[in-house]
Amino acid sequence: MDRWRPAKTLCSLTLCSRHLHALFQPLLLYHITPDWSIHIIHLIIRLWRHPELARQVRHLVTSRLDCNGGPCKGLGEDKTRGDEVVEFIDNALDELFEPEEEDTRTKWRQHLLIPCKEAWLGLLLVRTTHLKTIEFSHGSTGLMSDILRKAARRQRPFHRAPPFPHLQAVFVSSQTADTRVDPAFLQPFFYFPAVRKINGGPMGESDRDGTETWSQDIRHCSRSVREFTIRPSWWCHSILDWLAASPALEHVALVFRLHPDEGHLPDKRKFHAPEFRHALLPFTRTLRTLHLQVEVPFAEDWRSVTNDTRPFGCLREFAVLEVLRIRWVHLLQAPPTARVLRFRAKETQSLVEILPASLRRLDVLEIEEHNWIDVLLQLSRLVQHQASFPRLERVGVHVRLLCLFSEQAG
Repeated sequence: MDRWRPAKTLCSLTLCSRHLHALFQPLLLYHITPDWSIHIIHLIIRLWRHPELARQVRHLVTSRLDCNGGPCKGLGEDKTRGDEVVEFIDNALDELFEPEEEDTRTKWRQHLLIPCKEAWLGLLLVRTTHLKTIEFSHGSTGLMSDILRKAARRQRPFHRAPPFPHLQAVFVSSQTADTRVDPAFLQPFFYFPAVRKINGGPMGESDRDGTETWSQDIRHCSRSVREFTIRPSWWCHSILDWLAASPALEHVALVFRLHPDEGHLPDKRKFHAPEFRHALLPFTRTLRTLHLQVEVPFAEDWRSVTNDTRPFGCLREFAVLEVLRIRWVHLLQAPPTARVLRFRAKETQSLVEILPASLRRLDVLEIEEHNWIDVLLQLSRLVQHQASFPRLERVGVHVRLLCLFSEQAG
């Protein structure tokens, strides 16, 4: 039976007989994409009361999380005022919060009674302990973040066992152009025991100053993330925290976008290639792919995305790096155009000197036309030293107003 079959059909089949109920109910719960209605609230209450059913949920996709202080669309205020629902809310909050968290508990109770979609989906997340993947359409008011931080810190109700021991992949997106995912929302997943992949965007933090560095008080060592992809993103210092929380990182992909206040942004809030390279040094024996690029290359103000023309530095020590996709300005420091051409070969660092022998594919991005001669010289050296790169199969170069590709047999 296809698990994507409409839920109404599966639900009808489960009512036909006990045998069909036992057969099809796991399929009905395997993949949940909640449509916001009173039925979802009753489902969440049922899953709370029957943990064996909640453990059957493997994939959860949440619609946009939002709360405007009133009843969420699709429900009236009176729908959650029944004594049974109020009693359930109080019992659930007793399980979620310690006595000293009374203020947070009061906030949650108010949101659950409204009813607020994010608060109820937060309750659902607590019970679906056997999730393998989760997808958020982000617009959080902070309620879901309360749950995620508790899980990362192993606080009640996650104090008895590691949280979400089967969760492997997390996807977060923002559906509107004027909203973004705060990196603090993603950070807890770097401390769950089985998460391997995090994919999100657009992402950006509004203000690093004064932000609680809550991850510093996490003492456990279940840091399992192997891959994260953020596209697009403003440069966030939190990314360095993510690197520190991922000791066996294999894949990193960052696509930067221009910050709306770029002209007034302090340098500490901008990307610096040497600093980022230093943060990657713990992964010289694990990092296999590295993508660093700009969302809209060659825009008139594209340089201000990083405000940094210093090269990334030598990559030879990254012994298993196979795929490198990087801006030319961060790969090599191009010599001034006024220099005599015959001296360039002697004064410019060579790709042969900085690339690892493990490389299979190289994409050089955002090459301006006045640097094209330098690029050709570098590529010719790469061909001459082909024996030093026995696995290299493809080199791509992306030039402004021109896109050329050359292929090299390994």
